[in-house]
Amino acid sequence: MPKADVLYEGMYILQAGLDDAQIQEIEDRLKAGIEALGAVVESTHEYGRRRLAYKIKGHTEGIYRVMYFRGTGAAVEELNREYGMIEQIVRGHVVLANPEFMVGRPRPS
Repeated sequence: MPKADVLYEGMYILQAGLDDAQIQEIEDRLKAGIEALGAVVESTHEYGRRRLAYKIKGHTEGIYRVMYFRGTGAAVEELNREYGMIEQIVRGHVVLANPEFMVGRPRPS
């Protein structure tokens, strides 16, 4: 993994039955974990409740969220570790982000 700061996109799906306070608590925990390793969270976005294409851990719906952050491979490893430890996260995945396609930014003309 890269040692220099790189823009990453962390997508995760939460259990559909969570309330706003629980969602915020999970987001804060994820942010704190990667920020402790020097990562900088640029933005977070909620796509809302959606039906899953197939059952994951017995769930058919989930709350989709995306977090963009700049960090190193250590932050990616920490985020993936947190995805596995937080019971309310149904699935999580981190990829290199393309800044041109970041959610919430206007597309270049």
